[in-house]
Amino acid sequence: MKRPSVRELWALPELALVPTLVAAIDGMLASLHAQHGTLRGDWQPGDPPTLREARALAHELLRARRALRRYARAVRLTLRDTDRVDHELPF
Repeated sequence: MKRPSVRELWALPELALVPTLVAAIDGMLASLHAQHGTLRGDWQPGDPPTLREARALAHELLRARRALRRYARAVRLTLRDTDRVDHELPF
């Protein structure tokens, strides 16, 4: 994930934590996969509750990572669009 520039952080301080959160999510996913080797497998009736919960957590973590990346892209596009408008002003 691209680190925010100083300019982006000045305009959009919330971007400061996005790379950190994505890295934490990636670390948690790696930890879950290390602990539960069958995490990617299909659900089985005899699966222990910890494996079921680990699958659910991994699913939610992946959703959160995608949401963070979409949010970062959206705010960067907003900033870029604002820059274009500012450059077109006659003063």
